[in-house]
Amino acid sequence: MNYSDQFDSSDYQLAIEELLRNGDLNIQNENYLAAIEDYTRLLQLNPNESQAYWHRCLAWVELGNYQESIKDCTQYLKLRPDFVQGYISRAGLFKDIGNLQRAIEDCTHALSLGGLSSYWEQMAYSCRGDCYGLLNNYQAALQDYNQSIRLAPEEIKNYQKRGFIHQELENYHEAIADLTKVLRRNSEDSELVHCYHLRAGSHQSLRNWEEAIRDFTEVIRRDPTYYRAYIGRSGAYVFLNDRESAASDLETAARLSQAQGDTEGYQNAMKVMEVLGIKHRISDSDISHDDRQRPGNNKFLRIVASIWFPLVGVFLTVGFGLHLWINLALMVFLGSLNVASNPLALIGGYILLIIHALWVVFNED
Repeated sequence: MNYSDQFDSSDYQLAIEELLRNGDLNIQNENYLAAIEDYTRLLQLNPNESQAYWHRCLAWVELGNYQESIKDCTQYLKLRPDFVQGYISRAGLFKDIGNLQRAIEDCTHALSLGGLSSYWEQMAYSCRGDCYGLLNNYQAALQDYNQSIRLAPEEIKNYQKRGFIHQELENYHEAIADLTKVLRRNSEDSELVHCYHLRAGSHQSLRNWEEAIRDFTEVIRRDPTYYRAYIGRSGAYVFLNDRESAASDLETAARLSQAQGDTEGYQNAMKVMEVLGIKHRISDSDISHDDRQRPGNNKFLRIVASIWFPLVGVFLTVGFGLHLWINLALMVFLGSLNVASNPLALIGGYILLIIHALWVVFNED
């Protein structure tokens, strides 16, 4: 049905203007579904009304439907290919749905067209930098963040993004400088926990142990449940020979990660304690079921056992697990070959059992 047939020529334009006005009013009132209905009716009257596509695109964004928003933005750009900001807006939508390559292409196209204000130009560089960072192309990301900061030095978020890139590139001094600018500007922002954690990591990489401890402590003050900060701070304490504080932090990290259901975090905390030779003081109720089932916690003992009695070394590491049966099966298989009559074969078979046992010990996780 052609909706334009419902109107004579004198009312046609008035109907379009009224639908556009109603849609805009519904957006102002945050009635986005009603606005979409208005713009849809308008486009049925006039499929070439570019503003309807653009405004409906914005309504879809507010509803979190980025796929439909991209469709409308694309239709708008077909009608208005010179609207450079539209490409940058669509790039942001592509980034949000994970289509990073399309986002990069839109930003690059927008920058190639020129005529952008400094605000939109830095937005294009920043968006493209985000995408390159997510793709682990850190050098390209760094170049784009440099451009974005040059154009908008007051946009503090770009310093935080560049600080992360500098850290990934092991430019720790530069990372600290960028992150410090962010923290000086917004020192009480509750969302800056990650920023303090990043700077602490850079300080730690530069062996600035006291500075690292201060930043990790600030992370913990803002978020006492952030167990990774305890693990990081424990490392700095170790290098300052404060093993008691390191042990306390690692125990706290183990408890928090276990309470949060993060098995990997718990195992990391326990592994660091084992490597450092720190005797943990976590009660049996704080230890996971899997760890209670593990027969041997002394790694040196398990290594020695693996060399002299491979089957015992495997048992002390995994208990009655798959690898115990694999080691036992190897023993049975070697026995079936009657290797006792051949000394070299006997030695080779025994070495094979030792290798398997040591592999289990060093790869127990």
